[in-house]
Amino acid sequence: MKISILYTSDVHGQLTASHYPSNTQKNMGLVRLPAYLKTFDHPTLLLDNGDVLQGSVLLDYARQNHHDFPVAKVMNHLNYQAMTLGNHDFNYGLNFLSTFTDSLQFPVLCANIVNDQGHSVFKTHEIFEIEGIKIGVIGLITPYVPVWEKPEHIQGLTFKDPVLTAKNLVNTLRPKVDILIALYHGGFEKDPVTFQPIGRSTLENQGVALSQVPGIDVLLTGHQHLSTVLNQKPAILQTPAGATHVGRVTLTIENKTIIHQDVALDPLDNPIDQPLLEMIRPLEEAVEIWLDQTLATSENDLSITDPLKARLTPHPLFHWMNQIQRSVTGAMLSAAALPNEPVGFKKRITIRDVAANFVYPNTLVVLEVTGQMIQDALEQTTSYFALDNDQITINQAFLYPKIEHYNYDVYDPLDITVDILKPLGSRVNALYKNKPLDLKKTYTLVLTNYRASGGGDYIMFKDAKVIKEYDQPLFDIFFTHLKEEKIFKWEINSSINIIRKIK
Repeated sequence: MKISILYTSDVHGQLTASHYPSNTQKNMGLVRLPAYLKTFDHPTLLLDNGDVLQGSVLLDYARQNHHDFPVAKVMNHLNYQAMTLGNHDFNYGLNFLSTFTDSLQFPVLCANIVNDQGHSVFKTHEIFEIEGIKIGVIGLITPYVPVWEKPEHIQGLTFKDPVLTAKNLVNTLRPKVDILIALYHGGFEKDPVTFQPIGRSTLENQGVALSQVPGIDVLLTGHQHLSTVLNQKPAILQTPAGATHVGRVTLTIENKTIIHQDVALDPLDNPIDQPLLEMIRPLEEAVEIWLDQTLATSENDLSITDPLKARLTPHPLFHWMNQIQRSVTGAMLSAAALPNEPVGFKKRITIRDVAANFVYPNTLVVLEVTGQMIQDALEQTTSYFALDNDQITINQAFLYPKIEHYNYDVYDPLDITVDILKPLGSRVNALYKNKPLDLKKTYTLVLTNYRASGGGDYIMFKDAKVIKEYDQPLFDIFFTHLKEEKIFKWEINSSINIIRKIK
């Protein structure tokens, strides 16, 4: 007999086929999943690997306008059988998350989250029986969530090592099941084929270590958005983000033993399911009307098409963000970052444009920092630039295993010179008010809560003193400013000069 294990990961609220920034339809979205599911003539097990609640303006609008959880409605309709949680599912706090999980008609599995008493907060695993075959599913999440998330959003929770957790559970479960699946919201710390280190040397991703836990037949990963297909023992998958693909492991089983497996990422290019679309059409139509409202105007077309160019000569959007962040908080210095695919602003600026440029639910934090901390952060952020045949390019560490343009920051008001010929960590000179940055002096710095917590390897900020925290997401702050000002205008209070030739 055959059984197909199917899973989505890092859907990030992509329920429909609409790409809201460009106002186009694409081959993506859970509305295409029903037609895909109908292509199977044998039993399937449908799972989700987390990060479903954040990343879409559709969900932002639904949350702000008190629509019942559209993600839960869609996932229930699709008959998902289990899911684990991703780091972004904690972005709106535990009450919001609990209400969401309570509305699901299937279990949420997350074995390595415990409360203050050491008890599991969610179910650790589930055993499914399909035509006499018992399939165990263990849910796991990266333990790095506390590095990024606001403490109040995860109060009372401890995120334990997923590898040790898996080892203990596998020992208990393996005798009870015929097939064992690890559903892990995390990626790879090494290339799973060559075992060469990739990414950061942290515990954020432990997929390779998990793959070496004896007894696991299928390892379903996520978080990095890195397309991965390994037809081996165990079978290993990772999907890209945004519901563009479904991970599939088709198992041929005889006498309760796997005799053959087929591992693939199947594109979600199937027809849109009209009954499912009708379920969320009122919300979809309301969102489209809302997004096309004009907020402000700009004298120039300031569209962003090149991520390197936008950072090499900082795009006006960076300066504008820093200007507003300093105005709102009164901080001496500001750091601003843009997501991987910002669109910038055209002459007519709509809500759609603002939503496309500020996709994360980040808030502002003011820290008391030393000049040395700022210097260290500047070295970290300018490591974004590399040199290739005398041409300035993007450091591959910001492109692989995960695209991370969002980990480059523009600081204001600082004048920065980068000698790209010098080793990383020793190539930045910075001026503050025309004087060298005083490494021993303290400054106030406004930046996002993600960066303030050390996110993106900015560990120098992790233990800095917090002066003030703001609850409003960046989208709300910049939306309100444009709505009131009616015009996009900015001041240039910083510069970056990159030296790439020997004098």
